[in-house]
Amino acid sequence: MKIGDKIGEGRYRQCFAVSGTNLCVKKPKERLRKTYFGFQMSLSMKLYTFFKFLTTNFNQREYQIFCSLPAELKDYLPDIIKLVDNLLFLQRPKDFDGAYSTTVQKMGAINNASFWEHIDRIVDVLVKNNLFLLDTFYFGNNIIVQRISREEWRPVLVDVKRLGFYTYPLQLHLVFKSQQRRKFLRRLQRFKNFFKVE
Repeated sequence: MKIGDKIGEGRYRQCFAVSGTNLCVKKPKERLRKTYFGFQMSLSMKLYTFFKFLTTNFNQREYQIFCSLPAELKDYLPDIIKLVDNLLFLQRPKDFDGAYSTTVQKMGAINNASFWEHIDRIVDVLVKNNLFLLDTFYFGNNIIVQRISREEWRPVLVDVKRLGFYTYPLQLHLVFKSQQRRKFLRRLQRFKNFFKVE
């Protein structure tokens, strides 16, 4: 498979289209630039993520989280999720008009009742199972808005790497599920405040 254009970028990974397919691939960055005491440093990504998040590969962790999510969330995940040589491949959702779906962040304010009903279902499943995905509802760039029709819009979760305590091991209070829940619901409320049109 040939890697094509870059279609997204986070702090730790870059996302590329896979040429000739409806897939994208998440690739870990090799280095991370950080500034400490006014000095800019280039750090090994593997070492940085190991000491900060207790993992050397977010793709591996995210794949395991995708595989462990409850069956009730299947409709809200990419149809294809594969880990190959530490690269994470996901199917890219498409809208009813054939265009690739876009993120909540790029779409901005969302005035679609079905989308928000789906969000509430996702939250109910996560809370019921004590699965607090602490990045999913953060900035709006981890959820794709798939327009099934003009009226029916559905969220697709494309970034679930931060689950529970190991997300922020330096925040010791997150060892408690009650604190994870609190942080999760707080971020959810900010997400709704920013993107939901009543």
